[in-house]
Amino acid sequence: MSQGMFKAIDFDNVWYPYTKDFKMENDLAYAVAACSLDPDLTLGTCIELARESFATNGDSITVFAEEYNIDRLTMHRVAHRIMDKKGWATQDGISEAFMKLKQHGDAVIWTHGCSLSIPNSASLIGAYGVINPKDVYDMNTLGRKDSGLEPYEKLAEIRGQKDNHNKILIDDNVSNLKQAKEAGWHTAHVYWDDKYKTDAPYIDISAKTGVQAFNKVAELEESLMSRVVYFKKKESSKVAPSMSRANSGSKRPHL
Repeated sequence: MSQGMFKAIDFDNVWYPYTKDFKMENDLAYAVAACSLDPDLTLGTCIELARESFATNGDSITVFAEEYNIDRLTMHRVAHRIMDKKGWATQDGISEAFMKLKQHGDAVIWTHGCSLSIPNSASLIGAYGVINPKDVYDMNTLGRKDSGLEPYEKLAEIRGQKDNHNKILIDDNVSNLKQAKEAGWHTAHVYWDDKYKTDAPYIDISAKTGVQAFNKVAELEESLMSRVVYFKKKESSKVAPSMSRANSGSKRPHL
């Protein structure tokens, strides 16, 4: 069986739009969660810390986990309960598009935050049961996508994809995509708003939404797989006639 593409996919701002309003709700939810888990912290302090954490680490939780020893998973669960009623933005067809990505090759989530919280986040945007926690990798433990080639090599090795030449990162962050290209990966950019669209040379696929990006990558993979099948058939068709001729030539004519 031919090996399909190895897909590493960001979560926030790919599976759903991480808008300014959503970020404010997210920061507030994590701030309230931190206050409930550490009574010595005030709400105002927690809001500032959540914003600081996001600006520095790309999530609203790392500062609380590292400086105040608040358990990541517990904080995620409390924050998500607070945000359950806030109306997360959903994408029609996101589950189907993701399952299509998994038809021919491996697909994992590579993001910030606790890996055990991602399936719950996915359910809040209407993607029920499609993400296995074992397929989620946290940049806080694996390594940041913009910190050099090592995290890319490490992820590929963990998933047994080290020798796969068709690896792709699907992300909204152009810095991450630039690093992925330097690591020898293909890239797919999800930009949501036209003002973030770019023609940078390290972008192979550009899509406005996560669903569009997933479908474009799936089409690319289908094309790659069909080419592999075509060339295999072509090679086998070359071999068969030559063998036939060799066999016929080995027969001695009747005298």
